[in-house]
Amino acid sequence: MGSKLSRGRSLAVAQRQSSLMRLHERIHTLLYLWIRFWIFATSLEKHEELVWRLVQQLKHSVYRTATEKHALFHHLVMTLVELWLRTLHAVLVPDVFTRYVCATFVLHIVYGLQSFVHQVLGNTCLKLTAEGRRTLRLRHQLENAKTFRERQSIAGELDKLEGKDKWREDPVSGLFLYERVMNKTQVYKKLKLKNEVIGLMFSLRAGLLRKHWGLGNPRLYSVSKVGTKHVIEEYLDTIVQSMNVVLRAKGTDEDNDELSIDNKLAFFSETRHAYGRSALMLSGGGAHGFYHAGVIKALVENNLLPIVIAGSSAGSILAGAIGVRNDDEVLGFLSGESVNLSFLGPNITEQDRAAYIPSFLPPIQMLLPKGGFKLVRDAFVLLNRFLDKRFLLDTKTLRDCLRSVMGDYTFREAYDRTGRIINVTVTPLNADDYPQLLNYLTAPNVIIWSASLASCAIPNVFRPVELLAKDEKGNIVPYYREGLKWSDGSVECDLPMERLSELFNVNHFIVSQVNIHYKIVSGHSAFGNEQTGSLMSFLKKQMKAYIKNIAVFGLKTSVLKFLGIGLIPLITQKYEGDITICPTDKVPATTLLRTVLSNPLRETFPDILLAGERACWPAVARIRTMCRVEFALERAVRYLRGEQAFEDERRSGRKAIGRVPSFYTSPSSMNLIELGSVAPWLAKLCLTTN
Repeated sequence: MGSKLSRGRSLAVAQRQSSLMRLHERIHTLLYLWIRFWIFATSLEKHEELVWRLVQQLKHSVYRTATEKHALFHHLVMTLVELWLRTLHAVLVPDVFTRYVCATFVLHIVYGLQSFVHQVLGNTCLKLTAEGRRTLRLRHQLENAKTFRERQSIAGELDKLEGKDKWREDPVSGLFLYERVMNKTQVYKKLKLKNEVIGLMFSLRAGLLRKHWGLGNPRLYSVSKVGTKHVIEEYLDTIVQSMNVVLRAKGTDEDNDELSIDNKLAFFSETRHAYGRSALMLSGGGAHGFYHAGVIKALVENNLLPIVIAGSSAGSILAGAIGVRNDDEVLGFLSGESVNLSFLGPNITEQDRAAYIPSFLPPIQMLLPKGGFKLVRDAFVLLNRFLDKRFLLDTKTLRDCLRSVMGDYTFREAYDRTGRIINVTVTPLNADDYPQLLNYLTAPNVIIWSASLASCAIPNVFRPVELLAKDEKGNIVPYYREGLKWSDGSVECDLPMERLSELFNVNHFIVSQVNIHYKIVSGHSAFGNEQTGSLMSFLKKQMKAYIKNIAVFGLKTSVLKFLGIGLIPLITQKYEGDITICPTDKVPATTLLRTVLSNPLRETFPDILLAGERACWPAVARIRTMCRVEFALERAVRYLRGEQAFEDERRSGRKAIGRVPSFYTSPSSMNLIELGSVAPWLAKLCLTTN
């Protein structure tokens, strides 16, 4: 009996062990298949082969002779190097990046040819009919319009001919939520008709967003050459009219407190803050920065110039010039009649000639024409000075020109005079530091022309410069006692969008882009076709992300230290905004390359100005739609601040002290006990900023 039980237990143990072994085999099989799957998925078969070869070599190394071991050592080293390179290849996948580069290059050529063929075939077909020939004639006139009014007149006629006017009249569209827009318009109209001011205030606070219901879709502004859908324009008209009703409302005995000046100022200030601000951003680009002047002129003439203006490198010249002038003065300045256009020049002094002219040059003076000898002499001076001091052009000519254009205004003085918030980007000479954005908040006492000079100091073209400021007595002194040097701001931060959003609540960026490398490195579509633009944008964004991540890895591991940190941001930074205007789009590339570091001639400046205007005119309708509510809120806030100051002066019998910062908003009626009181910190701020 005992032996049977013993045999039964042994059989049960054997069965359990057999089951465990089968389970282990299955687990091992699944684990092996899982590992093989990932080796296959990650293309690591070659790594597996190399590792197995290393194991075999190490396993049999004990049986080798000394000579064989010596050869084996070298073989092991080469195998390890190969393994390391293949691992690096698997992680960094340079072949994928190379395919992206090749695909982008090929697509640029193919799509360029496709666009050219499409244009030629389209024009050929249009020439076959009288209506088509009229369309071509109007398109030619549209491209060569001299004024915005002329352009709009031609565009309206062309829209009628092409049937785009019917598209504008039809509210139905898949590009935006037209039903909600129409319903909201009716809500505002009913409240306005009943004169329900409090209801209007509630609806406005709840429904004002810049790109609400798809109104920011760029395709809404690319169909018609005059404007967008009438239903959108009616919606914006109704919003502005509703805000005017609130602004003019006096209130009754029941709601007098809710419609007081302080309460309305709180309403409009907080609504403006929630809606956000627009900023005009002027890129760098050497002498091509003069094309910004046409964009600015077009915006000023249409009352669409934002309060916040940022400029980098050449863009800082125009930003500073308009920052110290009101609208009337800006138009006079941009006429070009009194503008000093001699910003760039070699500025070769007698000391330079004495130090850098080679000894063999004067004896051959008689062999060369007078003008030819001067060119050769100056070329040798510039070359030798560059080799000695590492700059091509001297800053004196640029400094004198900037000072004559901007005067000795500081950022705070310019803001107090014009209300414009001017921003200039500068880059510290120390490669480990970050670019800085100078404005009336971050650097109120810095002189604008000094900041612009630093922002224009292109590496190896101009020498780095110091920032200058005004002290308490108005004397011009160095801003940093440490003697810090600054250079071109567009190299690492052409468009300082994040910093502007932090400081001034900017969420809508209008970019005037004139950088010569913009179309090459930008992810923005250079083609009209949506699929084409999306594919090209995808490839370029993938390449920029790859370069940026590789740079972070390389710089941290000292692999790419020799490149510094300036080259990578130049390639990977963002060069486009919500609305991007490219004034140099139709200028030949050869012309751009030839004139990038040369002053514009007095006789060619009107053509440069007109090119900038023509580039901006197609975007005017979109800018007006995106900014109309914002500008109406800004006007309401400024009007109510004036009314509040007048009321305070009438009550107290003395004039209000100090200026009101741009970031000031009245205390909200929801958390203020006594509306007539002024916070102590605000009174102190007004006194200290006087």
